[in-house]
Amino acid sequence: MKASCFLVLCSAVPAQADTQFQARRMIGLNLPAGKGQCDIRLLVDGDADVSVRGDRVSIRTIAGRDAQDDGSECNQPLPAGPVRDLRFEVKKRRNEIRMVEGPDARNGFAALVRIRDTEDGEGRYQFRLTWNAASSERPAARYDNPDQPAAGAGFSWNNTTSMKGNGRGRSLVNGANEILLRQVSVEIDRTGKVAIWFRAEGRKLPVTFSGQLLANESGRLKVDAMTEDRRLRGSMWITVDARQQVESVAMQATDGRDQMTLAWERR
Repeated sequence: MKASCFLVLCSAVPAQADTQFQARRMIGLNLPAGKGQCDIRLLVDGDADVSVRGDRVSIRTIAGRDAQDDGSECNQPLPAGPVRDLRFEVKKRRNEIRMVEGPDARNGFAALVRIRDTEDGEGRYQFRLTWNAASSERPAARYDNPDQPAAGAGFSWNNTTSMKGNGRGRSLVNGANEILLRQVSVEIDRTGKVAIWFRAEGRKLPVTFSGQLLANESGRLKVDAMTEDRRLRGSMWITVDARQQVESVAMQATDGRDQMTLAWERR
């Protein structure tokens, strides 16, 4: 039997988690309209704290080997704001599993789950999160207005903070496919959901990103951001001045295979 100990869960997704991955898009499952669902499937050898934020899963290994994804999937990300009618169901387990915190503003709207596996070898664990998504869904913005980003469902255009900047920059994927970036606009709603879009040289449509605000360090914003197609994801750093003008944007994003680098500065 393995000795066990527990780590108090952080109030946000742990930046130094032992394992991080994005749940796959759930297909072939006929869910009622307005219902969100994530099935998190893991292989656990020991004790682990699991955090689900959006469709991102972060695991802190407390004892034993690092936990592994075993086919986790979501039909949509967990809302980056208040979650209605959340249910936690254990679908498969070998030993103890329980949800210790539900999503709220204090923990960055993450569902926090603790697993205690005391047997030898890996055990399979599966838990399901379901929620009422209809209350938080809003129609996605259209590209008809080039001054408005194509924010995904769940982005509230009420009570937003708006920031802009004129400058120059570029994005590269695997060191090629250069896109020249010009004016940037940033919108942050009251739940911390972020929309970023750049005017791109030689392109009619903007280059857009979406994400969740993680930290504000004296005008230096850290955003967990993803590309419009949700394929590449990483940390985006946005620096703003006292007048809410964007000074710089930097991002490194990946899907585990391809790598995108973005750098932009105000001029």
